[in-house]
Amino acid sequence: MARSVAKQPQTFRTFMYNYKYRRGVWEWDHALDVFEWHVAQYGGTPTKIAEVGVGSGGSLLMWLVVLGPTTHAYGIDTNAASKSLQDSATTITVGDPGDCKFWNAFYAQVVPTLDVMVYDGDNLPKPMLTTLTMTFPKILPGGAIIYEEIYGSEYLKSFFEPTAELISNWALQGLIHSVHIYPYMLVIHKMVANMVIQIMVLKQ
Repeated sequence: MARSVAKQPQTFRTFMYNYKYRRGVWEWDHALDVFEWHVAQYGGTPTKIAEVGVGSGGSLLMWLVVLGPTTHAYGIDTNAASKSLQDSATTITVGDPGDCKFWNAFYAQVVPTLDVMVYDGDNLPKPMLTTLTMTFPKILPGGAIIYEEIYGSEYLKSFFEPTAELISNWALQGLIHSVHIYPYMLVIHKMVANMVIQIMVLKQ
């Protein structure tokens, strides 16, 4: 089935509530608001958004339809069958997000930088942390990394504590704009370039 990109901007919520495509898509209701607050700003602008965890491709379609025809989506999955979803607006890369070598190759050969990274793959601490470590330096100023479906007390030490240390180090370098925690979700925004300059001036 050919993908149809919306001619007029729409919200993530209207996309989900009026979904008519064959690709499966499932999102927590509050996640739609999170996307509206942190991703919708890219609508109508040239945007590079990546998602770990392709599944049947419904969420990749969501980014393209809501954000518009100047968006390119990059899907990352361990399942080679996901390659069938590739088209002119979607690039699918098969690999292990827990492998630093994979990310080095991805950013060297597929796309050098991203506006947004959404992690909705296997919710295991190692690939989650590896993705964060390797991707944050490639996020453009003002961009964001979004984690979905983080639930369970075991993530406090395995994911949130090392993530907090990474964020603290980046904050000391003036690279963190804001951190947002929602039910089962984490959003990390990178500092906008001119804001970094302003902060450096204030410190002098």
